[in-house]
Amino acid sequence: MACAAVSLWIISAFAWPAFADHPYFKLKSVRVSCDSEAADPRRLAARAGLYAGTSVWRLDLEGAIRELESDTWVERVDLERRLPAEVRLRVLRKRPVAATMLDSGPWLVDESGAVYRGVDRSALPDIPWVTGWQDIDSRGARVNRLRAAVEVVHEANARELPLSQVNLDADGEAWLYLDGYPVSIRLGLPGDSGARLNRLSRVLGELGAGLEQVSRIDLAMDGVVVVKARGGKIRALSATLASSGRSAGMGMGGGRG
Repeated sequence: MACAAVSLWIISAFAWPAFADHPYFKLKSVRVSCDSEAADPRRLAARAGLYAGTSVWRLDLEGAIRELESDTWVERVDLERRLPAEVRLRVLRKRPVAATMLDSGPWLVDESGAVYRGVDRSALPDIPWVTGWQDIDSRGARVNRLRAAVEVVHEANARELPLSQVNLDADGEAWLYLDGYPVSIRLGLPGDSGARLNRLSRVLGELGAGLEQVSRIDLAMDGVVVVKARGGKIRALSATLASSGRSAGMGMGGGRG
């Protein structure tokens, strides 16, 4: 029995190359799909080592997946061998929620707070910028600050606030800037920002056209919104709010911001 087993192993060892390299299994079709139009299917196939004429049995699928996933913009790779002579490759990109600027240029930030290069470096999607998070020496603190800024972006998106930038100052407080609103908004320290953004949504609706007279909105104090008017506009803004009955719950401040 032992001799028979050895004989079969020797036959298989010699038969396998002839079987694997038979023309019937030569790669003839590579189907590539990617959810980013900026990705070149031919480049993805080449990176994966998917060349016509290669035996489908000789392909290193796990190595190809590792190679493609080494690109920072790649979220997931699916690679399937379909006999006799086809391979299907699917590449899914990460979904950016914000953009940020580093010394090497603009980068994207995914929902987990990871920074990565986009597949198309010449164009950026219309997403908020997060800034100021990197202005600190500790790497761990930078990571935490970036994640906190991303959480603010999530909360703002959930309330459909047209956020254009979240900036973290030296004290770690978040300042918001909204598309179409010429006003700086002090959110305060990130964390439990949902309640403060709810107040912001109400205030923006209550101010209406009076927002043009506002230089700053301060949400840092629990349950209070401080609205600061531009220089000389405090009376006009107070009159606007009073005429519409919208001044309740808001503190008013004068000055130039």
